[in-house]
Amino acid sequence: MKKCLLLLFILLVSFQSYSQEAIQFKKGYIGISLGPSFYTGSELENTFQNQGALTSPTDPTIQQGQIGFNISMIDAGYTFTKNWGVVFKLQGGNYVGKSDGKILKSTYGTVMIGPMYSIQIFDNMVLDMKIKGGRFFNVLSFNDDLGSSFAKSNFNFGMEAGITLRYHLSPQFSWINNLESQQQFSPEDGKLSRINILTGIAFRF
Repeated sequence: MKKCLLLLFILLVSFQSYSQEAIQFKKGYIGISLGPSFYTGSELENTFQNQGALTSPTDPTIQQGQIGFNISMIDAGYTFTKNWGVVFKLQGGNYVGKSDGKILKSTYGTVMIGPMYSIQIFDNMVLDMKIKGGRFFNVLSFNDDLGSSFAKSNFNFGMEAGITLRYHLSPQFSWINNLESQQQFSPEDGKLSRINILTGIAFRF
């Protein structure tokens, strides 16, 4: 009887140690994040004359410094070693300019992947440094004061450099905070770039 109890005790201690180690060394996360987006690219304006749009000095524009919105519907990362890993993102956002009943809207979506280097700052805090590349889909639309709508779209390649601060709220969840700089080039609209600030929640695995 004593031997059975001793064996049971050893098994319980071993299982508890394994569980704590598995929780402590979770390698991946997947979450959702959102926040403001600050436009830093070339000025966007009504360029739909070939579609029949009329131009006016009061037409709205999207200029550097304009604030929009962005959301990462998938914000994920996984470490293969203590420091190195890979990150993946599915993100979208937009900017809106309004003037005299007219609306100019720039919308984008992207799928990006790239390497990640992680530094453990505290037991419950990690800093990730990331570089990603991927495909962007851009839509520029214009609604005039007469009720007419015009739009054009294109695909291009872009890059992103950024950092993420992950604070582990529990063994299952982390609070993630991102600072990102995105650069892309559109033959039609020139340089499209932005700085994104996002915060969100992620599930650890």
